[in-house]
Amino acid sequence: MTMMKTISWIIIVSLGVFYSYVFYLARNPDVSSLYRAYYIDRTTTISPYEYENFRPYRAGTRVDHTGSDSMLFEGWSRPEKSHRWSKGNRSELVFGTQEPESFRGDLVIEAFFHGTQRVEVAVNNVPVGAFEGTRRKSRQRIHFDPQLLMANSPNRIQFYFPDARVPRNQDSRMLAMALVTFRVE
Repeated sequence: MTMMKTISWIIIVSLGVFYSYVFYLARNPDVSSLYRAYYIDRTTTISPYEYENFRPYRAGTRVDHTGSDSMLFEGWSRPEKSHRWSKGNRSELVFGTQEPESFRGDLVIEAFFHGTQRVEVAVNNVPVGAFEGTRRKSRQRIHFDPQLLMANSPNRIQFYFPDARVPRNQDSRMLAMALVTFRVE
């Protein structure tokens, strides 16, 4: 009987160790950081496929609200007929370049806004400007130091919307800026 108890305990402990290891692997899979962020942690809306097919952005290229293969949208709603809404208090435009020295340091944004909105803008986490937008479509030009741009690495134009809010209609999104066109010069 003692031998049966010992064998039972060995089996139970072995199964416990085995399932602990399986649980560890399930919680910590060996995947790329892009895969983890999109599929597991849900901290990005840009899929690994989009990053794979990411093309270098050329200075001054106009990108409309539908996007391009050189500009990725993080924290934005799907494109509508004439614009794309920011979603929440923060949205980003992500692009790569092989020639950061070809940029003179201007962001040109054509947009309209959900009511009056304050917008703070940063390039790669460095604040570069702020403005106030209204319902009327307008063009904003924000100058930044072009040395903030990095070669062969994702560059992020970050928009912060402290006044974003949910409209009073059936739309449940938190809206601030409706992007029409964008370019980095």
